[in-house]
Parts: sequence; C-alpha cells; structure tokens
Amino acid sequence: MKKALITGGTGFVGANLVRRLLGDGYEAHCLVRSPDVSWRLGDVIKDVRLHAADLCEKEAVEKVMQSVRPSHIFHLATAGVYGGVSGTDAYLMRTNVLGLVHLIEAANSVGYDCFINTGSSAEYGIKQNPMREDDVCEPVLAYGVSKLAATQYATYTARTRQRPVTTLRLFSPYGPFDDPQRFMAHSIVRSLNNQELSLGNPQSARDYLYVGDVIDAYLAAAQHISQVAGEVLNIGSGKEISIGEAAQIIQKKCKSTAPITWGSLEAKRPWESGRWQADIAKAKRLLGWEPKISFSSGLDSAIEWFRMNLPRYTTA
Repeated sequence: MKKALITGGTGFVGANLVRRLLGDGYEAHCLVRSPDVSWRLGDVIKDVRLHAADLCEKEAVEKVMQSVRPSHIFHLATAGVYGGVSGTDAYLMRTNVLGLVHLIEAANSVGYDCFINTGSSAEYGIKQNPMREDDVCEPVLAYGVSKLAATQYATYTARTRQRPVTTLRLFSPYGPFDDPQRFMAHSIVRSLNNQELSLGNPQSARDYLYVGDVIDAYLAAAQHISQVAGEVLNIGSGKEISIGEAAQIIQKKCKSTAPITWGSLEAKRPWESGRWQADIAKAKRLLGWEPKISFSSGLDSAIEWFRMNLPRYTTA
C-alpha cells in the first residue's frame, strides 16, 4: 500500500486531496499543527492518521517523518492571504519557507518516491499576458515572495540533489470545503442566503479552477514524477474571468436578488489586476493533464455542496 503524508490536509484543497487518496487506496497520514479534528475531515477521520507537529519545529517534523516513512509527500500547508489580510512578513517567511526546508530535509533522511510542493500564482506578480512558468517572477506581496522562495528551494533540491520533487503552481481553486473568507465561498454562501455582496474591484480577474481538477493534477504529478522532477507547473483553467462577471453568475445560479456593493475594499490593491490567467501548456505536455470541468459546471457542483452544508458556513 502506498503511504502518503499530507501537510495542510485539514484545509480546503488538502481535505479534498485526502479523500481522493483514501479512495485510491493510499494510507493517509496528515501532519497537523493541532491534534484537534478538523470539521473538513470529520466523516473520514477514522481512516486518517494525524500527527501533531509545527513545520517550523525541525525536530518535531523529523520525528513524524521517521515514524511515517511515506512513499508520497503532498505539501499543501501554507500561511496565506485572505481578503488582503495575512500574518507578518516574518511569519509568512518562517512558515512558507522554513517549514518547507524542514519538511524536505526530514524527507531526504528517509527516502520517498515523490514530493509534490504547492506553489501559488502570486509568485508571478502582475502580468499582461497568460502567465508562463518561464516568466520572470516579480511578486507584489510578501506572501508571493515567500511562496517563490519555497518554490525555488524545492526546485534546487530536485536539481542539485536529484530528488523527486516538483511544484504545482495553483491559481484559484474553488469548490467543496472552501474557506468562507475566500471570494467564491463567501459569494456563494451569501447569495444562497439572498444577502448583499460587499466586494472590491469588479474588473479584477482570476483564473478559477474546480477543486476536482486540481486534485487530478496532484495525482498526475505523482504518477509522472520522473518526468516532472525539478519542474514548476501551472495548474489553472487557462481562462480568466472578472470578479464582477463571476459574482453576477453566482447570484443568477443561486437566484439571489440582493444588491452588490462594489468598492467596499481598497479600490486598487497591489495584487489586483485585470489580467490573471494561467498558461497550462506545460502541464498538458508533461502530465497529460487538463481541466475537465467548465466554470459553469463547477459552480453548479460547488453551489449544490454549499447548499447542503449551508448551516456550517452561515454560522461560521
């Protein structure tokens, strides 16, 4: 049986990945900061083994790695930015960079078949064309800087130490278990409740990808690790949509008649752009992966899931 160690398994994308791995017959181990059971894993927790450790504590990470000795490592834990709010720069660097260093060093001492690191489109900064992996990265937030440093360390490890490490640079996943502070979950929940949406810049664009397609990419990367070790791969839909258009589509699908108030956030935040689109040619070529779920179909699935789980989000 393949044995997977997942960091960030109690988060949005991580919880979806854990379920898929269990369904595919993996023995799933989650490295978690707190041993408390996350609601996202509640229905599968009996099948998951939790290991409490802070990624910033080197010895604790090493102890977990020696105990689990995984064949597959999926690193999704991150200190992020939600609604423009994040931790201090030092916290972002410590968690996103040092945490990855500790995890890779611990993994190198036990051996493994593949290590999938999770990057972010925030590493690119503002671009006027679809973002390519060979673009010069010019992040405009400390979060993007920290994720870029982590990606470069992962690539360095793969190329100089000949380790099976690759980075998936995610754009904007959405779907079941999404964080209520993120645009898609926030807009869907409020629209299902027929509540007003208070949003920022309607011209700001994103590349949204249904989480099921994201999980397909993780498994494809694990399957093709020999071809993608040392690579960085964009994982997005390859299409952009403005926040304004997305909000209108969500309201229509949810049958919401509530108003949308624009400009409730700063009109021009440094990471907002009218262009934000992934070039996914490299992932198609090396992984044989491309999105299967359209934005409209993905939204239908997401809305139905949130409708069934609305009490949890409404009281969050």
